[in-house]
Amino acid sequence: MTRRFRINEFLTLKLKRGTTYIYVKGEKFIQCKYLLMNISPNNINQYNHINSIDEAEDIYDNSLEYTPGELFDISPQEEFWAHCSNIQAWAEYNYDTRILHRNIAFPLLKKLTEAGDPLAKIEFKKEIMNRYESGNRTVQCYLREEKYLEYLSKEELLQLMKHGKDPLIIEAIYDLTQKELIELSIYRSNSDTSNSVILARTGQFYLQNYQNYEKAFELYNLAVALSPNFYHAWIGLAKAYEYLGDYSSCLNTYKKMLERNNDWIYMTDLTDFFITRKFEKFDPFLKDIVLMKYYGISVQVRGELNKSIIIFKHILRRFPDNGPVWSELGLSYYLKKKYDRAIVAYQNALNLDPNDVMTLTRLGNAYKMKRDYSQEIETYRKILKIDPSEKETYYSLGLRYRKLKQYDNAIMIYKQLLKKDFFSSLAWFNLAVVYRLNREYSNAIEAYTYAKALNRHNLHFLNELGICYLKINDYEKALKTFEPIIQFKPKCAAAWGYKNMLEKFGWRVNKELVQKLNYFKKMLKKY
Repeated sequence: MTRRFRINEFLTLKLKRGTTYIYVKGEKFIQCKYLLMNISPNNINQYNHINSIDEAEDIYDNSLEYTPGELFDISPQEEFWAHCSNIQAWAEYNYDTRILHRNIAFPLLKKLTEAGDPLAKIEFKKEIMNRYESGNRTVQCYLREEKYLEYLSKEELLQLMKHGKDPLIIEAIYDLTQKELIELSIYRSNSDTSNSVILARTGQFYLQNYQNYEKAFELYNLAVALSPNFYHAWIGLAKAYEYLGDYSSCLNTYKKMLERNNDWIYMTDLTDFFITRKFEKFDPFLKDIVLMKYYGISVQVRGELNKSIIIFKHILRRFPDNGPVWSELGLSYYLKKKYDRAIVAYQNALNLDPNDVMTLTRLGNAYKMKRDYSQEIETYRKILKIDPSEKETYYSLGLRYRKLKQYDNAIMIYKQLLKKDFFSSLAWFNLAVVYRLNREYSNAIEAYTYAKALNRHNLHFLNELGICYLKINDYEKALKTFEPIIQFKPKCAAAWGYKNMLEKFGWRVNKELVQKLNYFKKMLKKY
C-alpha cells in the first residue's frame, strides 16, 4: 500500500513498501534514510544552545544514523509521518536549512530551485550565504566540497572573505579590476573597516600564494583608502611596494603608518625590512629624520643598543634640536647602564621641551639608579606639577620617601593619590605600610582594613594587618586575621607570626586560644 503526503505543488512524500521517498515535481528525488536522534534525558542540557541539526550532530556524533528498528521501536508508517512533519516544517519556515540535515537540505533546495519553485530560487543562495557565515566548520566544509559556493556571485563571495582566506573564493574574484572592487566596496559601504579587512586578506593571499604583487598592491591600496587606521593594510601595502622594487614608496608607506601610530609592535616589520635590504646606506633613508628615528627605536627594542646610539647620534648631528631623539638616545644609554650620559641626553631633551613627562620619568629613573635621591624626588615633583594624574609617579615618590624614612612626606603623597583614586587597594596598602613603619598602628589597621575590603583575596594584606594587631597586643583579632592565611600558605610570614605569638605571648591569652595556637604550631612542624 502506497501512502502519499503533498507538501506543496513542488514537494511530495510517498511511502512505498516501508520506505519513505521524496518527490520533486513528480520525480523521485531521494530516499529518507534516517530521521531521529537518540538523546538521553540526562544529556538534554547540552543541546540548549544549538542552532541547527548539523550542530546537534556535531555534539552527538553519528546518532542520526541508525539501522531502522535497531534503536527505536517505530513502524514504517510512523516514520513516514515523522518525515512528513519535518519536511512540512522545513517548507513552512521558507526552506530554512537549519531544520534538516545538510545532506538533505541543500540538495533538496537545489532540486526545488531547478524545478522552478519561486521560493526556493529566492532562498537557495541566501541559505548558502547564511550557513557559511554561521561559522559551523562542518557545514562550511560541506558547502565547499559539494561546490555550492560556485552558485554565488562575485559580490557574495567577496562578502564571505571575512571568514577566512578560502582559495575557492579567492579564485572566484581573481579577475576583478580595481574599479569593480571599488564598486563592490561602495555596495557594502555600511562598514569600511569590514571592507578593509576583506581586501587586506585577499591582498595577503595574492602576495603569499600567487606572488601577484600588482594585484596585492591594488587591494592593499584600496584597503588603506577605505580605513586609514587599519595598520595591517599599511604593512601589506609596504610589503607590496618592497616586492615590486619600489623601495622609496615602501619607506614612505612605513613612515605614514608610524606617524599615525608609533607603537613599537608596528616597527618590527620596518626593522626586518631595513636589515634584509641593508638600508643603512640608502640615501633617501639617511635623509629622513622620521624613518631614522623609528629605525633607531626598533633596533633599541631588539637590544642592539650600540647600533641605536650610532643612529640617534647620526640624526642629532643634522638635527640637534630634536627633543624626542635626545630622549631616545638617553634611554639607550640608560639600558647600557651609562647613567651619567643618559642624564645629559635627557636634560638636552628637556631643554627643548621642559614639560615632556615621559623624558622626566626616564630622568627620575636614571637618578634613582645613581642613588641621587634628592634629584629623583625633585624630578617626580616636577612631573606631578605638570600632570597631577600620573599615578605611577605618586607610587614612585611615595616609595622613595618611605625608603628615606621620611614617613610624613610619604603619608602626604599617598593621601593625595587617594583623593584621586579612593578605591585603589594598592594605594591604601602603601599608606598602611608607612603608618606601620611610623608606629601609627591604629591608622595602619584602618588603612589595611580598607585595602582588604577592596581586595579580599590578597593574603599579604591580611598578614600585614595581623602583624599590626600583634603590635597592639590584640591577639584574638590577630589570630582571626592569620587563620585564613595559615590554611592556604603555612610557609608564609603569618605562620611564623603564629609561632612567635605562641612563644612570646601565649601565656597571656585564654585557654581556648592557647589550644588553637598549639594546633597551628603542629602544622608548622610539617613544613
